[in-house]
Amino acid sequence: DFNLIASIKQSQESFVITDPSLQDNPIVYSSDGFLALTGYTREQVLGRNCRFLQGVDTDPSKVAEVRKALQVGDDVSVTFLNYRADG
Repeated sequence: DFNLIASIKQSQESFVITDPSLQDNPIVYSSDGFLALTGYTREQVLGRNCRFLQGVDTDPSKVAEVRKALQVGDDVSVTFLNYRADG
């Protein structure tokens, strides 16, 4: 939705939007700030689940909190470690 993206762009520098109605909740939009921060290209990001950003030091309990909230439609706010394209 264009209005949603425009609103988020005004308030956030680095973000992605996913579509939970599609299989595996893929990323359908990534901001330029997200691409600059992570080092990935838009082509490397779009269509993928955010799991690809996780690594060995990503806290599985925090990921589980997000997963549970998505399953039941709750809001959630957690901080966890994701990885850049260069590790």
